Amino acid sequence: MSKLADIAGLHVENEDGKKQLNAMTAQLQILQDTFNQKLAYLQQHAEWDKFTLAFFGETNAGKSTIIESLRILFDETTRRQLLQNNQNDLHKAEQELRENLTQLRKCTDFWPVTEITCGVGS
Repeated sequence: MSKLADIAGLHVENEDGKKQLNAMTAQLQILQDTFNQKLAYLQQHAEWDKFTLAFFGETNAGKSTIIESLRILFDETTRRQLLQNNQNDLHKAEQELRENLTQLRKCTDFWPVTEITCGVGS
């Protein structure tokens, strides 16, 4: 399912909200179609194997937002790998927290809860 289909599939009860969402989706579809046409033209007529784009502008002008939007739109491989690595890191951190909690609970069985340092008897 495309990203625009995700947006178009949003459930909005407010009539004005529906109109605005539909207008926004239509504008985004036009932009995406135009972009895809220009990209196809470049791919067909390019003399280079690799394109390099540069974004410049003032602070808070939206450069990073545009770059991230393009990465999402084109489902960039390195972005997908980064998200997967972060997901794996999150699972690993959750597991470590569970293990630490288990160890902490074992410690409180032997020492009063007021003990700050686990593993050191009084």
